[in-house]
Amino acid sequence: MGGDRITPVLIAESIHDKTVYNDETKAFEIQTPPTRYLDLTLTYRINKSKHSSVWALQVKNVLGSRNYDGYSFNYKTKTIDNKGYVVIIPVLSYKIEF
Repeated sequence: MGGDRITPVLIAESIHDKTVYNDETKAFEIQTPPTRYLDLTLTYRINKSKHSSVWALQVKNVLGSRNYDGYSFNYKTKTIDNKGYVVIIPVLSYKIEF
């Protein structure tokens, strides 16, 4: 997944004013790198005569791939940084099948 399009930043103006200004004349020219996700699922099933119980543990984004979310001004280094975040989501579920 990925390859989202983002707008480049006006570096000189952004650093001077300590905020992020997008270059709207070149909207969506930059493409973020593709993101590779790996999801892992473990299931445990108990079969009975009239129903089945299914427990499942899913972990989304096991690799910890980074999602890009625009730019921000870094006051410590006085540079423009590409914001990103990592979300790893565990999901525990229980299901009864008749």
